[in-house]
Amino acid sequence: MRQFVIKPLVSVGDIEFGMDRREAREILGECEEYRNRPEDVNTADSFDICQVFYSESDKVEFIMFHELDGIELRWGDQMLNEMTKDELFSFFTPLDESLSVEDDVEGDMVSFESNALGVACYFVKDIDYDEDDNEIEFEKVETISFAVENFWA
Repeated sequence: MRQFVIKPLVSVGDIEFGMDRREAREILGECEEYRNRPEDVNTADSFDICQVFYSESDKVEFIMFHELDGIELRWGDQMLNEMTKDELFSFFTPLDESLSVEDDVEGDMVSFESNALGVACYFVKDIDYDEDDNEIEFEKVETISFAVENFWA
């Protein structure tokens, strides 16, 4: 189990914001380099558990965890990747009163982000089935991201 201790705006495990691409690759291992959007100035790296985005000068500025099983994302004594959407929102709201929330057309929260804390969470609806094969819709945490201060500003 890989553990990443979050130091807001400073580091995610051994990956420090401002670290160069080569160092991040040495820590995280094999990756695929890609361009996220055609207008992006720089490429990003896709690793087995996360994606790392870099500044124009190849410095780490954003890490998005998309594989939340088999890892630990620790913020103090809280393990973020084991929290529900509501638990995450309740945990971060008192830490940043200006938390930015995005709702879908039905008024359900689909994401929130904090420039002050350098954290963002994205949620999706999924479907499971109970023992009687009845469809159950639920929300799950899709990604948890960490970034330099004011990344989303």
